Amino acid sequence: MVTWKVTRVETSSVGGLNDVIVRCTFDVLASDGAKHGYAVGEVDLLPPDAAAFVAFDSVTHEQAVEWVKQALGSAAGEYEAKVQAQIANQPEPVSFVRLPGSVQTSMSCGTDTCYLGCQRCGPRDLRRYRCRWCVWWL
Repeated sequence: MVTWKVTRVETSSVGGLNDVIVRCTFDVLASDGAKHGYAVGEVDLLPPDAAAFVAFDSVTHEQAVEWVKQALGSAAGEYEAKVQAQIANQPEPVSFVRLPGSVQTSMSCGTDTCYLGCQRCGPRDLRRYRCRWCVWWL
């Protein structure tokens, strides 16, 4: 899903209108749950229509996003394609590999307690070669 966010606006007086939003900075975000895409942009907005002018304090986020997309034109689709491509090009996340409890029968240091006798060592983790708590290399 692609989400647009306007993160900053610049205002100016234009054609007798005050606090006209003239430039927007925006983020385009996409996520499929495990992978994420992100793009940032800035665009000058189209000149305001005095008859349809919306006061600055009345502008909603949805209106600002729509104005950004209108100002970008076809480039709006390119931003969305860019973040979707980022997701498609990311490798699949690797889940943490663990051994079943029956394989992990002794402490990390191979005894019932670690070399310092702290008795904090958990089940043996075959990817590590030292006691987790006492930092002695085994």
